[in-house]
Amino acid sequence: MAPTSIHKRFRNVFVQNFEQPIFHFSSTTTMRTALLFALLVLFSIVESKKDWDYCTTSSECDNKCCSSQYSGDGKLKCTPNGTQCVSGGGGGNDGGSGKNWSGVNSYFLWALSESDRKAHLSALRDAGIKVVRIFIVRVNGGTKSTSASFTPDLEDIKVGNYQDGILNKIDLLMRDCKAYGIKLNLVMHDRYSLGVWQKDGYVAKYGSAEKFYTSSDAQRDYDKRIQHVLQHRNPYLGNTTWGQLTDVVWAFGIQNEGRGHMQNFKQPWTWHCNRAKAMRPMINKKIYITTGGGADFSDSLQDAHFQCPDIDVIGLHNYGTSSDDVRKNVNTGISKAKQHGKKIIYEEYGAEGNNKAKVIGDQADVCNQLGVPFWPWEFVKADQSSYEYWTGSGAWNTHVSKAKAASNPKSAFNWN
Repeated sequence: MAPTSIHKRFRNVFVQNFEQPIFHFSSTTTMRTALLFALLVLFSIVESKKDWDYCTTSSECDNKCCSSQYSGDGKLKCTPNGTQCVSGGGGGNDGGSGKNWSGVNSYFLWALSESDRKAHLSALRDAGIKVVRIFIVRVNGGTKSTSASFTPDLEDIKVGNYQDGILNKIDLLMRDCKAYGIKLNLVMHDRYSLGVWQKDGYVAKYGSAEKFYTSSDAQRDYDKRIQHVLQHRNPYLGNTTWGQLTDVVWAFGIQNEGRGHMQNFKQPWTWHCNRAKAMRPMINKKIYITTGGGADFSDSLQDAHFQCPDIDVIGLHNYGTSSDDVRKNVNTGISKAKQHGKKIIYEEYGAEGNNKAKVIGDQADVCNQLGVPFWPWEFVKADQSSYEYWTGSGAWNTHVSKAKAASNPKSAFNWN
């Protein structure tokens, strides 16, 4: 929105008054009238500008950000939630005052031996990587040639028949995280347990992923799962419910890649938002709710995620190798997040084989340039023939380097 024409006329009159007087004062009353008029003119000039008014410095704007960031014509405007503000003001209400950062995926870290758990946390602490993403999901003993012990899912056999052994193991991980200064991005369930990699109690009861996402009974059952998890108490941390463990929980994810690889499933994208609504009353306001990501950029960037009032963070997942594609879609995510008052993270990405370190590094560079946190897949002391990597490898060294570089770029969001 351009400045009003009356502002332009007032500026012209004000300049004329200083360059060549156009008023001739014949009395004190006339002079007072002229001075009052001049003050009104001055007020109109310095009045703060509204969203999308043209500007020259950030201090002119109500939102404190003068920028061409989202400007179609390339001109400086008062930009709501802008992150590329010119001098003279801050970055808006959520303007990215902090630094960028990196997290990591290690989805069954809780299943490893105590010595291996602590080795992971120690390495992450030393690298400055402060958040690790885990799932509540069945893990087979020795999976990926690790020290993992067999652990059934919370509802491995029957929906509502909670097998709390998995939560008890995560209790121990939480205790360790507190000691090492690490937080968790804790995902409630894995979509691929619905008949892809595994078949849990939901498959036994509802038969298919399509029924899981559409049945009102299934949704009520899943909300009960959420309630059970969030109200579980950690005996090592003051017997506090998980939903209030702000010292060790960064976020709760609704589901890993919900609706992933279901191209023929055309229902509205309302499932995530309804689950977030159920979660919100049981979670401390300092803990984020994330989508858990989508199987690809298209799923991750669904408008419904950004429009949902109870979702805080939208996770973007991608296993393509094109950095240009990452830049394009992360920029789209930033724009949507700013529009709706949300945040995004590049929550899952990686590569196999000899290309692993390069992809991790190149896409981390893009995220650092754009100010978006990045989370490679997957840091674990395991057979490294697939996406896994461990300390001493090229992929790990690259991740550490980019994580440390992340402390330099300004974040696109204000992470509290």
